[in-house]
Amino acid sequence: MQSNSPMYSKKIVYLLSLFIFLVSFFYYPKFQKTGSEATISWDVSGYYWYLPAIFIYKDVKIMSFSDTIMTKYSPSSSAYQYFKHRSGHNIMKYTCGQALQYLPFFLLAHVSAPLLGYEADGFSIPYQFAIQCGSLLMCFIGLWYLRLILLRFFSDKTTSISLITLVLATNYLNFTALDGAMSHNWLFTWYCLLIHASIQYYENPRLKIALWIGFIVGLCGLTRPTELIAVIIPIFWGMKGISIIDIKERIKFLWQQKMQLIAAAGLGFIVLFLQLAYYRYAGQEWLIYAYQDQGFSWLSPYFKDYLFSFRSGWLIYTPIMVFSYLGIIGMVRNKFPSWLAVSFYALVTTYVVLCWDIWWYGGRAMVQSYPILFLGMAFLIQQIIENKNKLSQVIKALSVVCLGLCIYYNIWWTHQTHLGGLVDAYNMSGRYLARVIGRWSIPEDVFKLYDTDKIYEGVRKNVKQIYTNDFQSDSLLVKADKKYGGSIAEFINTERQFTSHYEIPIAHGQADWLRIISNYWCEKKEWEAWRMSQLIVQFLNEEQVVQTTNFRVYRFLNDNLARAIYFDVALPKNYFTKAKLFWWNADGTKELIIDDLVVEQFDEN
Repeated sequence: MQSNSPMYSKKIVYLLSLFIFLVSFFYYPKFQKTGSEATISWDVSGYYWYLPAIFIYKDVKIMSFSDTIMTKYSPSSSAYQYFKHRSGHNIMKYTCGQALQYLPFFLLAHVSAPLLGYEADGFSIPYQFAIQCGSLLMCFIGLWYLRLILLRFFSDKTTSISLITLVLATNYLNFTALDGAMSHNWLFTWYCLLIHASIQYYENPRLKIALWIGFIVGLCGLTRPTELIAVIIPIFWGMKGISIIDIKERIKFLWQQKMQLIAAAGLGFIVLFLQLAYYRYAGQEWLIYAYQDQGFSWLSPYFKDYLFSFRSGWLIYTPIMVFSYLGIIGMVRNKFPSWLAVSFYALVTTYVVLCWDIWWYGGRAMVQSYPILFLGMAFLIQQIIENKNKLSQVIKALSVVCLGLCIYYNIWWTHQTHLGGLVDAYNMSGRYLARVIGRWSIPEDVFKLYDTDKIYEGVRKNVKQIYTNDFQSDSLLVKADKKYGGSIAEFINTERQFTSHYEIPIAHGQADWLRIISNYWCEKKEWEAWRMSQLIVQFLNEEQVVQTTNFRVYRFLNDNLARAIYFDVALPKNYFTKAKLFWWNADGTKELIIDDLVVEQFDEN
C-alpha cells in the first residue's frame, strides 16, 4: 500500500463526477430526448422491459402492451426486446439482472409520475429521468471505489492521473455521461466493488464479505451471463504466482473458508435462479438461449475486426487502452501484487469479447473490465513518473502529449457521436475517418464516404447526359399514384421494397465516372443506417456483376424535406458491358419518393 495523503485524487473524483453530471444533464440530457435517443431506448429498453411488464401491465408472457409502447415512444426500430418462443409465449432477449438494478429507480418514478402529471406507463419522462439519475449514481460510486483500489497500490499522483485518463481519454465518458443506462457502466461499478471486497476478504476473511462477493458475482452473471468470469477475481486475488506451492497455499486457504465459500456460492446461485425461474414461468423451460442465432466463434476470434476495424474497432476509437495491456505485461514481469488475477482476468475477458459474432457492437463491451485493466494503466503511469534514467524527461513529455491527444480525440469522438453528427461508428470506413478526424465540420459530400471508397471533388470535364427518366409513362407507377411535386414518381416502402431496375447506356472505357441525380422526398426520415433506403448501382459483364456500389439516401434527407441529391460512382477498371441502377428499402418501413432521374458520364479533370 502506498503511504501518501490522498487529497488530490479525492478532489479529482469530485471534479470528474461534476463534469460527468454536467455533460449528462446539460450538454445532452437523454431523459428529455425521444425515440431511439431517449435514456430508455435500444438495449436499455430491452434490459428494462421486465419492469413495466411485471409491475404495470402484469403481462410477462404475451406482452400485448408492446405495440402501444413502440408506437408512442419508439425506443427502437423494432420490438427486438423479446422473441416468440416455441412455448407460444414471448421471451425477453436479455437477462433480468439490469432490470433488478433499475428497480428502485423505477419504483420511485412509478410513484412520482402521476403526482407530477405524467402517465404511469413506464416510459414517460419521470422513468427516463429516474433511470438516468440511477446510472449517474452508479458511475459516482464506481469512480470512488476505483480510487480506493488504486490508492492501495499506487501513489495519489498516479491515482489522480489514472482517473483523469479513464474519464477524459476513454469511452468510459460516453458510457457514463451519455449512455450510462447501458449495463457496462453499472457493471464497471460492480467490478470495483468486487475488487474492493476481494482485497478485504484476503486481509480478513469474514462471512459477510464472502456473501457480498457471492452476491456481486451472481448479479454480474444475471446482468450479462458472460460476466460470470468475474469469479476469477476473488478466486485468484492476491496469489503471488502459479507454482505448485502457490496453488497449494490458495487451495488450503479456500478449504479453510469452505463454509463461507459455500454460503457465497449459494447466494450467487439464488441471484442467478431469478432468471431460471423466469424462463420456467414464461417458457416452460429452465434454460433458454434467448440470443437465438447470435453466438460465439470460440475457435475463430474476431481479433482484427473487433480491435482494429474502422467499423467500431475498440482500439481505433479508444486507442489509449493499448497502454493498459502494456502495463499488465509490466505487472507480470515485475510480479506486482495480484498480477495473476489481473492478467488472467484481462486475458479471459478479452478473449470472450473477441469471440462474440456480433463484433461490430464496439468497444462498449470492454468498459466493465476497465477497473481491472486500469490497474495496468496505473502501473505504467507510475513507472513513467518514477523513471529516473536519461530519457525520463523525454518519455514524460511524450506521455503528456499522447494523453492530451487521446483526450482531445475522445471528447471529439463523443461529441460527434451524439451532437456533432460526424461519427456513426457502426458504419465508419477508413477513408471517411481520415477525412473527418479531429474536424468539427465537413462538406456534405464527405458523408458519402460512409458508403463508398472515394468521392469526386474536382472539376468535371467531358460531361454528357446519357439517361433521363421522369417516370410519367410507367403504368405501374401511374396506377400507384405516388407523386413528387404533383408528378408521377418512383417509390419504395414496406410493401414495395425494390423499384424497377433501370439500365444505363454505359460501357467500359466510355468515361471515368457516373453522376446519378434524382429528386427525393420522405415524410419521416429513417435514422437507423442498416434500414436506410439505398441507391444501388451495378456494373455487369453480360450477366455477371463486376462492381456494386450502394448509397444510403436518408443520410441526406430530413422529415418532409424535398431535395435533389447526386451520387458519383467511379467506373470499374475491370471490363463491363452494361450498368443498371435501382433503389432498395433495406427492409425499412419508411416510404421514399424518387423522381426525375438523370445520369451523366464525365471524366476526371
